[in-house]
Amino acid sequence: MGELWAIFFNGETGSHVAVKKEAPLQQCTFRPAEFFVEIDDAQLKPGQLHGSAGTGQNTITWDLSFRSDAPPLPLRLYETALPSAKSLVSAPMATYQGHLTVNGETIDVADWVGSQNHNWGSKHTDRYAWGQVAGFDTHPESFLEVATAQSF
Repeated sequence: MGELWAIFFNGETGSHVAVKKEAPLQQCTFRPAEFFVEIDDAQLKPGQLHGSAGTGQNTITWDLSFRSDAPPLPLRLYETALPSAKSLVSAPMATYQGHLTVNGETIDVADWVGSQNHNWGSKHTDRYAWGQVAGFDTHPESFLEVATAQSF
């Protein structure tokens, strides 16, 4: 089973929307030799992502492009056995363009700063915490990402 998650955090209203899409592996493409993921009709590839997830009142669709000149963090984990659940920031300090639609409301995205990340490994963890700051008020070029995971 392939899983696609999308989460929208609204810092102005404090409302957040989290959605998930599941698709049989036959409807998924994961290319290990290149950066390409397809889950049902959603795609993630170099510099672009588009798709949708959710049902009923909670839905998110996106059509975005991104660019980052910063090197990936931390590449060395690709070659290690431990930890069994891993996180990679492949595009820190990325800038995004395009639009999102969250529960019917379209949000234009112009030069939003964030990152492109993914989790992988021989064992996925369902319990984890993640946090990110892409540009501090006094240090706009600084990037911080933290992740913890518990395996069972």
